[in-house]
Amino acid sequence: MLVPTRLLALGALTIGLTACGAPAAPPTPPAPPAAPANPLAGVDWATATTFTCPLPEQKVEVVGTEYGDVTGDGVPDAVVSLTCSTTTSSNPIQVEAFDGVSDRAHPRSLGVLIEAADPMYVEKAEITIARSEVTVVGHAVGENEALAAGPQVRFTQTFTFRDGTLHAGPRR
Repeated sequence: MLVPTRLLALGALTIGLTACGAPAAPPTPPAPPAAPANPLAGVDWATATTFTCPLPEQKVEVVGTEYGDVTGDGVPDAVVSLTCSTTTSSNPIQVEAFDGVSDRAHPRSLGVLIEAADPMYVEKAEITIARSEVTVVGHAVGENEALAAGPQVRFTQTFTFRDGTLHAGPRR
């Protein structure tokens, strides 16, 4: 009968400490699941893309990269904004998505969302990725406007990944 007495004594000690003002330690919450490693972090997008600049002296430049799960497979994909170097004016932007499960040395393109040859001459693009959707908020020069006027049009366009393809929604 020594075991129950020891258990009672231990219980009394615990109750006694709590009653004396020592707070009981809260249970430690479980750690959140670790985010999957970003397999495309550090890729040289200027060489990974097939995007080329119109003049031989221009170089492809990365304007920005957003990572998120476009394909819905739990692995971060990349959406990259690209442009060409210049010293005289801004160049249009091309936005392209890449599959996170592809080879880092040769990332597979999921598609071009905004082409550099877009009639609106997109000069700025903000990218968000959520639930297999990529939303582009862009600033562009209107189709019939002079380039010197600068971006005058703001638009939003959402692309949804389904059936292995990015589908463009209407541009607003």
